[in-house]
Amino acid sequence: MSFRFSARSLGILALGRGCFHWGVLMFNNHQPTIQASALASPHGLERVVQFVSLTIRQPIEIVPDVLQDILDGAPDAERYLFGSKRATFAYAAENREELYADVMALFDSPLDDHAREDGIVDRFTRIPGIGLVKAGFVAQLACGVSGCIDSHNLARYGINPNTYRASRYDKASHGLKKSIVRAYHDHVRMLGGTAFLWDSWCDYVAALRGNMSGHDVSAIHLYACTD
Repeated sequence: MSFRFSARSLGILALGRGCFHWGVLMFNNHQPTIQASALASPHGLERVVQFVSLTIRQPIEIVPDVLQDILDGAPDAERYLFGSKRATFAYAAENREELYADVMALFDSPLDDHAREDGIVDRFTRIPGIGLVKAGFVAQLACGVSGCIDSHNLARYGINPNTYRASRYDKASHGLKKSIVRAYHDHVRMLGGTAFLWDSWCDYVAALRGNMSGHDVSAIHLYACTD
């Protein structure tokens, strides 16, 4: 597979810059469009799940092209469905209607904001291959809540990697899961909240790459998660 990010994907980056207003968070520029797409249909939410799955142990800048090639049926693209990613894609395809209905019921529920956020993330953890952290990422993209305390953020903020390990959450009792997800969201808020984590992560990754801005990194999410 030859990645076409420089040719194909940079179109959305240019578009993103065109609609960007200095002083406005990257999150506020890109996430609402992703959320509108994700909550408009089961397919839109499935697309976000697919994107998040592909970001596991892959540089984010190649993910849009990998995802598009998988959707297009490119012959060599499925090699990127390693580990549990194939199971994630299969579950999202086979259960998209149920997943969407469950998430919309939680999103529109009369629960308080914290309980609603906890419930949404817990629902995403039931997708094979999507642990607590990546469930937070799906919720951040699709619903504008939670956040992704991934390996970058664990290192940046000195958090023990075992704290939110997927296997620990999966094996926990129902009551302990409720405590873990609430602690996770308390941690997200302590670190600055959903929007701050998005923006600071994008700036951090951009600095690591050295050839793109934080805004470019943020726009990759928009490009990959919307048709």
